[in-house]
Amino acid sequence: MWYKHRSKKLHLTMRNRLLFLLFLCLSSFAQAKGYLVHLTIDKLMLNGDSIRFKTPKSFFLEITDRTDTIDVGKPNGKNIAIVIDVRKRMSAGKVMNEIGYAFFQKEDSKWVRINHFGYTNRTAFLNETPEIKKRSPKNQAHENYSCSMGLPVWFSAAFRMDVYVI
Repeated sequence: MWYKHRSKKLHLTMRNRLLFLLFLCLSSFAQAKGYLVHLTIDKLMLNGDSIRFKTPKSFFLEITDRTDTIDVGKPNGKNIAIVIDVRKRMSAGKVMNEIGYAFFQKEDSKWVRINHFGYTNRTAFLNETPEIKKRSPKNQAHENYSCSMGLPVWFSAAFRMDVYVI
């Protein structure tokens, strides 16, 4: 009757795995914080054609970790979008916040990544202020970012982005 003993042991390990996965899911939901990303796009360039906004485009995005694909402009008639990713990691015993972003261009109704421009470290994010709670498009983000790349696609962007804990 070795098979009865073996199946009971297998059942216990499966139960332990399920309990562990349940605990992992619950703990990750409990730790989720919300962020408000204030994004202001100033200039985009794609393959030599550029667009500079007279009135910069501002977006207010509430996220837990990553935005959807946000359409931000059309240099030379091609849609350009950004995806912003906010994550935490441990570094030298301290919690570090990281902001990453990638730009995409639309080809045949699908978003194709131009490039992921890496992550920027932040020790702390901003606290939401009464001005930001209004979410007026006249308000512009303050922290400057720029990125560019050459081949296979000539691309550059100038934008501002502030991240608030909500």
